[in-house]
Amino acid sequence: MTSEKRALIKKTIPFLIIGLLIFIVYLHSVGIDKIVETLQGIDLFYYSLAFIIAFLGVIVYSLTWQTLLKFLSIKIAFRKTFLFMWVGAFVDIIIPFESVSSEITRTYLICKTTNENTGKVVASLVSHRILNMGVTVAGLIISSIFLILQPEPIDPIVLAFVAIVVACAILVISLLTYLSSREKTTRKLLDWIFRLLESISRGHWKLTHWKLAVQEMLREYHEGINTLKEHPNGIILLVILSVAAWFFDLLISLFVFSALHFPIPIASLIVLYSINVAIPMVPFSIAGIGITDTIMALLYTFFGIPPDISLSATLLTRIVTVGFKLILGYFAVHLVGMDILSRGLAKGIMPKVSEEKGNSASVG
Repeated sequence: MTSEKRALIKKTIPFLIIGLLIFIVYLHSVGIDKIVETLQGIDLFYYSLAFIIAFLGVIVYSLTWQTLLKFLSIKIAFRKTFLFMWVGAFVDIIIPFESVSSEITRTYLICKTTNENTGKVVASLVSHRILNMGVTVAGLIISSIFLILQPEPIDPIVLAFVAIVVACAILVISLLTYLSSREKTTRKLLDWIFRLLESISRGHWKLTHWKLAVQEMLREYHEGINTLKEHPNGIILLVILSVAAWFFDLLISLFVFSALHFPIPIASLIVLYSINVAIPMVPFSIAGIGITDTIMALLYTFFGIPPDISLSATLLTRIVTVGFKLILGYFAVHLVGMDILSRGLAKGIMPKVSEEKGNSASVG
């Protein structure tokens, strides 16, 4: 095992252990007997539908990404795009800061498979994220308005939490959109970051090679974004696919509560689902196994759902969205090749880019 892999494991395991401990403590505070009794009465028909919907949802997410790649003239078979989505889901689960790790993994795999420049691939992934976050935030805002207009008062803690999530998500969307449309601003920001790093290292770090590589990737990225702007009609198709993917994921929660024989207002369900999706979408969020589960269960209780139902719904949902995807993602990793993936995660995407672009820069 390489030192990079050992370092990756050392960084990952503590987050998983802490998150699971937090969830286990909360589980015991509610009472395991009650939860077991609730789980024994689930409707297996509705619960099996949740797994089918989860699989179909990944297909639609893959179609959205495939459409973006097609607009960028990146030729790759859909089966590979679909496979890479499962690999990304697998890495999301085993590595904290899931909203970043998936993009890094998929970028590496696409570049490895197609030999396309990294900037264009990153443009497809950033656009994909903006679309998904936009649909999720729109659903959260609309459903929250419906909740506020209802006669029953809403817990102020819930409203405050929703406002924070919406604000953070909108901030990320705005920042990504602004930087994607302002190449000069992005270059100035990049230059500032490298000057800061050089100042911190006091000249010990030789960053010229990396800076050239990042500048070239940035140029390719903005070229990719400009290419996507040349397909305004395609935006309609992308929005439709993104809404369809969002709807499939929402159905997972709906079928879970149906399996538990617990009716839940659709507006409340959309708010709860949107919050749970929006948190991991924000880069470097605190989401992860255990922590996300506890947040989900607590949110359910704030909406008047009994603690045993809340925890049962959380467990059943996470079996679908984590356990099911972890298993299929594991098989996808082996189909792609464990050695290829581990080298990509250990090195990241920049060493390859810096080597290629750095050499070309030195020749010029």
